[in-house]
Amino acid sequence: MTHHLLAVSTSKAATSSLASIGPLQAPDQNGVRLPKGYSSRIVAYSGQNLFGYRWHAAPDGGNTFATDEGGWIYVSNSEMKNRAG
Repeated sequence: MTHHLLAVSTSKAATSSLASIGPLQAPDQNGVRLPKGYSSRIVAYSGQNLFGYRWHAAPDGGNTFATDEGGWIYVSNSEMKNRAG
C-alpha cells in the first residue's frame, strides 16, 4: 500500500475526540484499520494526474477542511526534495 493517499470521512469524525472513537477494527478493503462506523477511500495515487495536478510522491501529512457547500478539501504534503513533494 505504498504511496496511496487515503481520506477518512464520516459524520462522527466532526464530533468525536480521538479518545472516544473506539477500538480499531480489522483492515478494510483499502487496508486501513478504522474504528467502527468509519470508512476510507483512495482519492489519489502518487504520480497520478488529478485535476491538472500530478500527485506528489510519499504523502506524509494531511488534513481535511469543510467547505461551505457541505463537502471537504483534502490538503496533503510531502517532505521530498527538489519539489517532488
